Amino acid sequence: MRFFHADITFRWFRSVFSFVLLLLAAVELVILFFINSSLYSNVETYLDRRNEINTGLFGTLIRENQNDIYKAANSFMNSVRNDGNVRFEIYDKEGRNFLSSDGFTSRTVYDVSLAKGEKVITNDENTGERLMILNAPLRNSGGSVCGSIKYIVSLENVFNLQIVYTAVSLAAVIFVAFLVFLSGQYFIQSIVKPVNTIIDSAQRIAKGDFSIRTQKKYDDEIGKLSDAINNMAQELSKIDMLKNEFISSVSHELRTPLTAIRGWNETISTCDPETDGEVIKKGLSVIDAETDRLGRMIEELLDYSKIQSGRFTISKSKINLFTLLLDTLDIYSQKATSAGVEIVYDTPAFEPIVQGDPNRIKQVFINVLDNAVKHSPQNSKVEIYILKGAGSYSVVFKDHGSGIKKEELPFIKDRFYKGSSTKPGSGLGLSICDEIINLHGGTLDIDSAESEGTTVAITLPVTMGEQSKSL
Repeated sequence: MRFFHADITFRWFRSVFSFVLLLLAAVELVILFFINSSLYSNVETYLDRRNEINTGLFGTLIRENQNDIYKAANSFMNSVRNDGNVRFEIYDKEGRNFLSSDGFTSRTVYDVSLAKGEKVITNDENTGERLMILNAPLRNSGGSVCGSIKYIVSLENVFNLQIVYTAVSLAAVIFVAFLVFLSGQYFIQSIVKPVNTIIDSAQRIAKGDFSIRTQKKYDDEIGKLSDAINNMAQELSKIDMLKNEFISSVSHELRTPLTAIRGWNETISTCDPETDGEVIKKGLSVIDAETDRLGRMIEELLDYSKIQSGRFTISKSKINLFTLLLDTLDIYSQKATSAGVEIVYDTPAFEPIVQGDPNRIKQVFINVLDNAVKHSPQNSKVEIYILKGAGSYSVVFKDHGSGIKKEELPFIKDRFYKGSSTKPGSGLGLSICDEIINLHGGTLDIDSAESEGTTVAITLPVTMGEQSKSL
């Protein structure tokens, strides 16, 4: 069982969960990309806005101070708002830093011509702190560059926010993956557990325990499989019971004629042909009848074996059902007379031509007629007539015998089924007849009521291209 479980889990990890992990990883990367872009974009937007305000203010001040950048810078420093997040430095035309927001100036000479409002991300040479720098030109009243202003923003807060957002998003992704894993395991267990139960049941059924039944929990594919296993067990149990009954019945049926044959053989062997002629004649008649009975039983068993192995075939040719019926009556009329049953038939006003195997259809006629005579009382009739339908012909056998119980009727064509009948037989005859008629594309229908007789209708399709002809 564990191998099955491991196999299902492995395949789930390989297909579903691996795909979910890849998808979550892609989502995490997209989230981090947008977070980083958003954080840096916010800093850049903030610097652009500060620069726009400051350069506008500086332009006003430099005009008021007759283009004196130093006076304008001092006035600017007194009037500008410093929020502590941005450090800025002011450079003159020669690139000297002469003023800064924190009061500390740099000795580094900066090429003012490089100040074009572009933003650069770099690390502080002394502290290693990550910085974003914006250099913007300062212009006099004539529009000429007279210096520059440099904005310096620390990106440490941005870096810290990156760590926080990354940790939060990664935790969310791990949590989602964990939920997917738990739901997947629950789903796998919901499949594995009932399937393992079904496997155990199937193995027990394979060993011959047909009483086992699986419990259906959900009305899904697993539930349908459980129903199928239960139905299979029920059918196998039924077949096993029928098989046992069949073996018992066949053993009895074989023993009876063999006993009769053996008994009469011993009797005949001790008879004097001159004085016991009638006894010998009767004995030979019984032996002949019982031998015929044994032959039919063996033929039924052989046909059943062919049906089971798929070797049961028919050889079709054009046949006249009425002619075939007359041949059957010629074979069976003597037996019917001996049983005290009169066979009555009507000659149809048409030629019932079909495509079929004459030997197999005659086998069906004999079997049905034998059942009708066997279950009919003495001095009764078996009526036979042929009906013409829409694209088919039906040969109908109607007796006035004991009939079939209502509860037994649905199973009367099942293999080995004999019901409450005590008449000789293997229980295979009608099942084989039904198979033969089905192979011909027809139907074998049985209608019966207890103590009122039985009607059997054998319906076969009309031969293609043939029309009924009046006799």
